[in-house]
Amino acid sequence: MAILGKKSLENLEECHILIQKVIKKAIKYYDFSVICGHRTNEKQFELYKKGRTLENNIWIVKNKKQIVTNCDGLEILSMHNYMPSLAVDCEPYPKPSIKNKKKECGYMAGVIMTIATKMKIELEWGGFWNFEDIYHFQLKNWKKLLKRA
Repeated sequence: MAILGKKSLENLEECHILIQKVIKKAIKYYDFSVICGHRTNEKQFELYKKGRTLENNIWIVKNKKQIVTNCDGLEILSMHNYMPSLAVDCEPYPKPSIKNKKKECGYMAGVIMTIATKMKIELEWGGFWNFEDIYHFQLKNWKKLLKRA
């Protein structure tokens, strides 16, 4: 049985309690690392700039393959920008080769999403989006959670 390492646990502590519950259960069935919980607005903006250049005060996409987010952390927040984070990024462990990355992330997502469903916790997986984010999981009902806070 796999366990979360120290850094994974630190990253997971920054996440909403519902995400923590799912991840702590899922690790018993598939080995992975938690690579991101909460992300500062500044860090989010750094990620947003990847694949873009600033022209006439507008960020223009120059390389779609380098784009990792459409949230700038300033005007458009990522689910990672909230505290506790409403999202988590996980990566199979050991880190898969580029050739096997999608397949291994698909297995991991299957485990995490199955556990969430059994726990009646609604998650979304970024691998199903048009803008593919295969490491990303977020609470589906996040708008309701923000209203309660």
